Amino acid sequence: MSQDKLISAHGSYRRLKSFQVAQLVYDLTVRFCERYVDRFSRTKDQMIQAARSSVQNIGRRVSRKGVSPFSANV
Repeated sequence: MSQDKLISAHGSYRRLKSFQVAQLVYDLTVRFCERYVDRFSRTKDQMIQAARSSVQNIGRRVSRKGVSPFSANV
């Protein structure tokens, strides 16, 4: 199977294990921060933003035309 067929242009990156794990980490980070970190803390904002960025970066990288998530330069 070629790499071109592994990822289609229609959001298949959501099935990537790396995306799923990043989404899980984001969800858990939000829950952790809501429970244990002061709601006015800058640390809370930074933790949530970092976790969100990981999810978004995977989606953006894979969605860019002609970029494979399986290449060595990802």
